[in-house]
Amino acid sequence: MQHFIKDPSRIGPWLREDPRIGSEIGSFLVISHLATGGMCELYTAIHTALERHAVLKIPRRDQPYHEIGSAQLISEARILASLHHPNVVEVYDLGWHGENEPYLALELLEGTALDGVIFENGQLPVRASLRIVREVARALWAFHRRDIVCVDVKPENIMLVNGPLVRRNRQGEVWVKVIDLGAGVRLGELQARSGQGHDFQYVGTPAYTSPEVALRRPVTPASDVYNLGLMLYEMLSGDLPFTARDTQEWLSHHVTSTAPLLSEVTASVEPGSALEQLVSACLSKDPARRPQSMLEVLTRLDAAERQWVEQRTAEDTQVTTLPSSLLV
Repeated sequence: MQHFIKDPSRIGPWLREDPRIGSEIGSFLVISHLATGGMCELYTAIHTALERHAVLKIPRRDQPYHEIGSAQLISEARILASLHHPNVVEVYDLGWHGENEPYLALELLEGTALDGVIFENGQLPVRASLRIVREVARALWAFHRRDIVCVDVKPENIMLVNGPLVRRNRQGEVWVKVIDLGAGVRLGELQARSGQGHDFQYVGTPAYTSPEVALRRPVTPASDVYNLGLMLYEMLSGDLPFTARDTQEWLSHHVTSTAPLLSEVTASVEPGSALEQLVSACLSKDPARRPQSMLEVLTRLDAAERQWVEQRTAEDTQVTTLPSSLLV
């Protein structure tokens, strides 16, 4: 079955509301609009020579920070291209079209973004949550070893792709991908800009902002540890530890509010358990009191899972995948 259109004239008029659909951008033919992000528009496309599907990211022109979005897109492309990791989306191309407009081509994945899974199902099973966050932590550890901080780790940027959690259960398959690194920064670049007196602009998500980012203090890998803790908290409880009406209230919570213990909001986590202690440590306001590396996080995740398994009945320990109701 043919999944792409080589001849743009064959695209019906109902698809031409967006002038990019049916046009060629670099070596890619744009097939359809996929999503609108804070900084970029996303399209599905096909490489006209290689006949390989891709996602095209193009900065939004309807935003006042268009130039920042373009610069971030170029930075994201270079960061992602520097890292080949099974839990990180693959870069196909970075190019320019029109009036020096950048575009980024990424691998097109089959799966579901984690934020959609949480929205549809609320809290997720403990074992599945631990598997997801472990794979994300492996990707983050790979970034950190190259002095890259992701800054904006959140469920929207994590995709569950076809693997052990989806339709089959084979150990060792890749099934979680970090798919967006728009706010990622290289520590060396950040230090250089600070030394030159530049005010570095963080563009993240208020609900997933570490205290030091909210206070505009230097970021370190500990900032990603905080975000990972928020994400695990949300998966286990079905919601974030704070609620807010606007950006300023979100930032205030991250700086001053203490998250309720997981055992207070979900019966699936035992009071004082290794899992509860790990999440609380990740959410510490002081970066120095969080786990000091993703390697430490991974070690403590393994210990937390072993303890959780020991506390479960034999029937409970058989729950190693997301229930079928989560599959799409």
